[in-house]
Amino acid sequence: MTWPLSGETARNLVLGRLRKIGCVGDEHAAGCVADVLATNAAAHAAPLDCDGTPLRLVILPDSQLLIEVDDGTPDFAGFDKDMEGAPVGRGLGWVSHYRGRMTHYPLLDEQGKTVGKTVQVLLPVTRGDAA
Repeated sequence: MTWPLSGETARNLVLGRLRKIGCVGDEHAAGCVADVLATNAAAHAAPLDCDGTPLRLVILPDSQLLIEVDDGTPDFAGFDKDMEGAPVGRGLGWVSHYRGRMTHYPLLDEQGKTVGKTVQVLLPVTRGDAA
């Protein structure tokens, strides 16, 4: 799905979708992480050549929630440093606070050319697994 996406919009969309499908889990964690990913994409990356920021939610068979956001900047400078030193309660620190695992990979167009990146976070779905 693609929306003109702010962090708050991402949070509200994720909360609404998870509630609509009856997802059992920490909706607050998922909303917070979606907010952080969308906010960081808007603040630190180039926009994609589309009408918004693509955001995907996938509930995996192994009881995890995958949240993905695409942006138009191929690299993620300082990824390891950002994840290692991210303070809880700020930005990417929320990912580790909620026991999420964040990765990124190149986003390719139809011809195989790199046009950006996808940043994804895997979160536990059941409330008992989240911090």
